[in-house]
Amino acid sequence: MSKYEQVILIIEDYIFDFTEPQRSWDKHWFKEVSYQRWAGNELLNCIRKNPEQDPIDIISDFATKTREFSMKDHADKRDRQIFNVAYEIATDILESTRCLK
Repeated sequence: MSKYEQVILIIEDYIFDFTEPQRSWDKHWFKEVSYQRWAGNELLNCIRKNPEQDPIDIISDFATKTREFSMKDHADKRDRQIFNVAYEIATDILESTRCLK
């Protein structure tokens, strides 16, 4: 199995466990889970659209960009949440791929 295929499987397994957000939840947790699902699927889509690139480089780039966006001055501090969540997801997935060569 190629590194590309392994990373795809790692991400699919990772996002498979995400809970479906429920409208009855507190707004903060609803957003948190929604952003987790978005970030995982965004990474998966980026990798699938760029199969010629090293998938770990794509994840690293995503982590860097989301970290930078989370540190920007936002008019509403809650706007940072999506970028913080995306950064956490990317770094978790990177950690899961450390054993790949």
